[in-house]
Amino acid sequence: MRLLNTGEVQARGTKERANVLRGVGTLIMHQGDYAAARSLYEEAVAICREIGDREDIAHMLNGLGNVIVGQSDYGAAQELFEESLAIFREMGDLRNQANILCNLVGVAMKRGDYTIARKFAEESLALCRKTGDQRNLATALNTLGCVIGELGDYETASSLLEECLAITGEIRDHNVQVYALGNLGGIARNLGDYDRAQTLFDEARRICQEIEYRDSLAHVLHEQGSLAHAREDYPAAQALHKESLAIHREVGNRQGITACLESLAALCMVAKMTEEAVRLWSVAQALREALGTLLPHNERAVYEQSVSQARAALGEEAFAVVWQEGCNLNWEQVVEQILAPSNDLLDH
Repeated sequence: MRLLNTGEVQARGTKERANVLRGVGTLIMHQGDYAAARSLYEEAVAICREIGDREDIAHMLNGLGNVIVGQSDYGAAQELFEESLAIFREMGDLRNQANILCNLVGVAMKRGDYTIARKFAEESLALCRKTGDQRNLATALNTLGCVIGELGDYETASSLLEECLAITGEIRDHNVQVYALGNLGGIARNLGDYDRAQTLFDEARRICQEIEYRDSLAHVLHEQGSLAHAREDYPAAQALHKESLAIHREVGNRQGITACLESLAALCMVAKMTEEAVRLWSVAQALREALGTLLPHNERAVYEQSVSQARAALGEEAFAVVWQEGCNLNWEQVVEQILAPSNDLLDH
């Protein structure tokens, strides 16, 4: 941060300062400090609007949108991405159009609109193959692979993700590499190849720890927790989900918090703590409604089956009472209780 207070970049309203703000904002975003990154990017956007440079405005809007996605504010992020995309379309900038389209895919997936997500992902990939930009091509391959994987076409998704990994290995794009490893690990887990899934997740975790990407690390830990659950190693699953939850709380990623609460609810069902599971699902659902997001497509069937089992075990009336109890809880207090050192969800 000292760079912001040195030399010419001290002067407000300069292009140089905007670029430094953008660079520092990107760095601390990857470290998980979204509030500080947002503040820096908002100042950078304001400077660029004052200067009137359309290309710089578009870049800053895209960066700010990525930060706000990390805060799970998808409506605001979508508006920023769409404004940025419109500018790059006016300029005929295919490379940056492809980049923004991938960001819009992420927002569409969070909202459960896989038709739009796939359309944007395929458009982005076509643009990247046309321009030949390898970094953007890797991102587009990973993005489309993620969409298709969540729709259940694991063979096509794996092919796209393997191509992505080959490119990221050559250009050393660790950020996209981590996502591709995680997506391939998720496919391997869903296909029952737990050893391959473990290898892929372990590599993704190693990279995250090496480059200190906190938010990505939280995501990988959650995936490892789901793998441990599938392997019926429930203590390990609980520990990994709690570690992921703690990081998501630290960085302010409410979408990540929601996913962890849902996974911990599933563990409560294993431990025959049906009422606690229902409360956690209810808290998570209230968060999803506040964020305007849906469960990933490939997780819905298992979730609905588990909730139905809980409803049958408690009875319709008792289930409704407990669900309402969860709706009345403060999610931040629930997270604090879960992360208390003495709280073992499997030992009640």
